[in-house]
Amino acid sequence: MVCVSSCCFIIDCTGLCRRLKQPKGSMRTIANTVITLMMIWALGVSFLAFLDISIHWPWVITEADTEAIPFHRLQTVRIGLLLTFSYYGLLHLIGKSQEFYPLHFLTTYLFYMVLSGLIIFYRRDVLMQDWGVLAFFCVCLIFCYAAGRPEVNRHIKKYKA
Repeated sequence: MVCVSSCCFIIDCTGLCRRLKQPKGSMRTIANTVITLMMIWALGVSFLAFLDISIHWPWVITEADTEAIPFHRLQTVRIGLLLTFSYYGLLHLIGKSQEFYPLHFLTTYLFYMVLSGLIIFYRRDVLMQDWGVLAFFCVCLIFCYAAGRPEVNRHIKKYKA
C-alpha cells in the first residue's frame, strides 16, 4: 500500500514538474511559482502543527500552548471557509453544480478570505502590519485568477465556435 501511494506521489510530482516547465508566458510562470510556494508553505505549516509547533504568517513560530494565533486572523480564515462552502452549496442547490478545477476552488476561497478579512480588519482597527498579510493574499488571489484565466478563455472559445 505504501509503495503504491509513493509511486502515485512520484508520478504526480513528475507531472507537476513537467507542467511547471512548459513555457506559457511570464505571467503564468510567476503565478505558478506563487501557487507552488503557497503550497509548500501550507504543507510545511500543516506538518509542523502535528508536532505542536504553530507558524502563522509570515514566519512567526510559537509553541502551540504558549501564544495563540490572533483572533482576527482566525475569524478571517473561518468566515472565508464558511462563505466558500455557502457559495458551492448555493451553486449545487440552484442546479449550477459542475466539475471545477482546483484552481477555481482556491481562487474562490482566497476571494472570500480577503473579503472577510477586509471587513473584520476594518471593524477591529487592526494594526497596519496585519494589513500586509491581507495584501499578500490579495496578490495571491490576483495571481491565481491570472493562472486560471487562459483555461477559461480556451473553453469559452470552444463553445462559441
